[in-house]
Amino acid sequence: MCDFCGCPAIDPFSYLTDEHVTLLTMADAYASSLDPRDLDALAVIWADHRAEERAALEPLAEALALHDALALARGADDAVEGLVATPDADATALRGAVVGHVDTYEFEVFPQLVMAADPGEIDAAARRAAEARVG
Repeated sequence: MCDFCGCPAIDPFSYLTDEHVTLLTMADAYASSLDPRDLDALAVIWADHRAEERAALEPLAEALALHDALALARGADDAVEGLVATPDADATALRGAVVGHVDTYEFEVFPQLVMAADPGEIDAAARRAAEARVG
């Protein structure tokens, strides 16, 4: 992750970044084991993560008219979505898709949002992410 904008220390980006580590760890576990239970666990973690990420970031990106960032994010998300929903997903492709998601968000989307948003907008995004975690 870059440290240009400071997003690793700002909620909701800090929490989402921690979840990215978990996603990568689970993708590695599946790649090592090819156990369908690891794929199932990854799918559950992915669904929870995406719910939080969507709740926090999509309204913020829309409000800031960062449509290019949303398009990048959705492309990276679609790649993972298709694979976690596939029984016996190709482990190498899945890990690559998760890495692509992480890189897209941490090097492209998060910095764009942090640089364009004011603190109140970021605080609102953090509240939406927290509500998604509770809900």
